[in-house]
Amino acid sequence: MSMRKTYSADSGAAMAGAVLTLLAIAPVRADVVLSDRTITTPRHAFTVDDVGLPAQLEIRAFTNDIPLAWRREKKWPEAVVKMVTRGPQLASPVRIEATVDKAVVPAKADAPAVLNRTDKGIEATSTWQAGALKGRLSLLYADDGSMTGQLTYDAKGTDLERLDLVMELSGPVDTAIAGNPAEALSAGEPLPPGYGSLESSPGVVWSDGSTPAGDGGRQKGQIRHFFLGNGDRGFTWLASGDAGFSIGSKEPSMTVERKRDGPVVWRIAIANQAPRGGEQTARFTLLVHPSRLPAVDRRRQQWQPWTEKTATPALDAAARGAPTGDAVPVRAEAASVCEAVATRAILEGAVGGDALTASATIADRFPLGLFRYLAAPHTALAVQL
Repeated sequence: MSMRKTYSADSGAAMAGAVLTLLAIAPVRADVVLSDRTITTPRHAFTVDDVGLPAQLEIRAFTNDIPLAWRREKKWPEAVVKMVTRGPQLASPVRIEATVDKAVVPAKADAPAVLNRTDKGIEATSTWQAGALKGRLSLLYADDGSMTGQLTYDAKGTDLERLDLVMELSGPVDTAIAGNPAEALSAGEPLPPGYGSLESSPGVVWSDGSTPAGDGGRQKGQIRHFFLGNGDRGFTWLASGDAGFSIGSKEPSMTVERKRDGPVVWRIAIANQAPRGGEQTARFTLLVHPSRLPAVDRRRQQWQPWTEKTATPALDAAARGAPTGDAVPVRAEAASVCEAVATRAILEGAVGGDALTASATIADRFPLGLFRYLAAPHTALAVQL
């Protein structure tokens, strides 16, 4: 069936030795369409607010996303689109929040963000104010749905306690991976069964700092890589170094809270303590998965011979385009980071091992949340297990 049918409200490691190889392909430049304040990519639609952040983020639904029973319908029911986690993703607009003198103040733009086309995408620029705190934002929306930002602020003369980027997600969220899973296993100790999975009950389900929740107690210092989502879609945070961030160990720098009324609140600290010095600029990238349409030959790719080469790119924004050439595989933990330049994924490793029987599958060797993340179903990649 055609993959061009879309739904839009506006039409719009792992255990040691386990590897996910991504065969890199030259990225195809796709147009990013700007209409009024809506930015559309082949896979996404962003409605941009006055600050320049997404007021709404939509993952566009295509035929192969939809269960077979509904694919012939001219218009898919909204409940079906939501069930497969397509359509609008935000319960409320993404926002910047400053905690100044114990008061939480959302940032407001001095004027609507200016949107300009560049050779890399659509750039939104603005100046904003949160109480006495003033700042600037530059956010580049690229054709793969990534958002690359520079957040500038000057806390001099203010009692700034925190500065956060806040996302409220709708739809199921059950997986969180912080940092590099391979590093989590460097000591050779097995990960707990619940690693990577979030509690389903309301409350803070992931947090670092002095009172951690979930896997947050394993994290020390600034979190430069964090995935949040489920097996159908997700989001990856990449902090570009520590410059511009003011992160201490006492207060949480990353929290995920499940609200009783449904939304999941993801709070990412730019500063969780009073910054020193004057003007600061924090640089970051936020990825949306899937980042693109699946390749039309993805089924054939799943039956290709396995490759022996393996690269290990860092889990940061600079390494996103590191795989180059026709066949450069990378390890499993880099699958989400390198999705936009990959075409095929391979998850392999010695089966059995810590599993109960020697006949166990690879899935039995990993905590469920981690296995789901490494198998990359939230991406557009063809996968070989």
